[in-house]
Amino acid sequence: MNANDFWGTGSWDVAVFGRNFFWLLGVFIVGCRGSQERLPMLIGIAILLVGLQNPPSAHTISGRVSDVDRKPVVGVAVQDVSIILMPGIEIAGRIAVENATGEAASNVLRQLTVSLRPESDSQVVFSPTGVVNSDGSFTIRKVGPGDYALEIGGLPSDCYIKSAFVGREEIVERGLTLYAQSPGPMDIVISPRAGRIEGTIVDIEGAPVLGAQVVLIPEPRLREREGLYRLVQAPNGSFSMRGIRPGSYKLFAWPADETPAYRDPDFIREYENRGEGVQVDVESRVIVRARVIR
Repeated sequence: MNANDFWGTGSWDVAVFGRNFFWLLGVFIVGCRGSQERLPMLIGIAILLVGLQNPPSAHTISGRVSDVDRKPVVGVAVQDVSIILMPGIEIAGRIAVENATGEAASNVLRQLTVSLRPESDSQVVFSPTGVVNSDGSFTIRKVGPGDYALEIGGLPSDCYIKSAFVGREEIVERGLTLYAQSPGPMDIVISPRAGRIEGTIVDIEGAPVLGAQVVLIPEPRLREREGLYRLVQAPNGSFSMRGIRPGSYKLFAWPADETPAYRDPDFIREYENRGEGVQVDVESRVIVRARVIR
């Protein structure tokens, strides 16, 4: 096993330099003690650039320290830093296209990538990604333990993730939790039968609202799933959303000069009754006329 196989977790930006250079991406767990008091365990983000010499070798590590509020810690001596590296997790899988085989499926599949997006601020900032082959197979490497959401890049505009399982665990709606070992193969089905929402945003007098921000929010049980949200602009009062996964949603619209915190439960609770309920079915085209929130 070489350093390219390792993953770690933590809160420093670190560079390790030596004579023979190769890359290692990862993060690590850091515990440190100030000269006067013990600092809290620091959980953050790191990208390691490692250059190794033939052992034995010596390296210099430089980094930045943040507190639990992610503010820089300055003027404090940092001692007893420990770095724990662990082998990265490798996940193999396969994607199938609903009702498509042969060349028709291959043309779609070879455009795709499969990523795992970290759902915690204490996890690594990049999303481990695997390129999909023309037969639908892919491998995601160097993944660390943690909670992830599945993302597929390159999906055609009218496609959506119909299902995704790791073993018997459904991961589109529930997400994926990884521990120290591979959870087994990932099986994904994408469908070209997504729904579509089109409409107009108007003011209290019924006139189109130029530049309105239109937000589609999933039903309450799925509001932890960021990938099910949509945000588009309505430049001349009209908007269109494609590739919508079938399900129940609410649609909201705010003026262009506002910044709605629509993923904040407390914020959206104030406007819950002002959203337009939308039911999206397979291959449906839903027309909505919604009033802007002021």
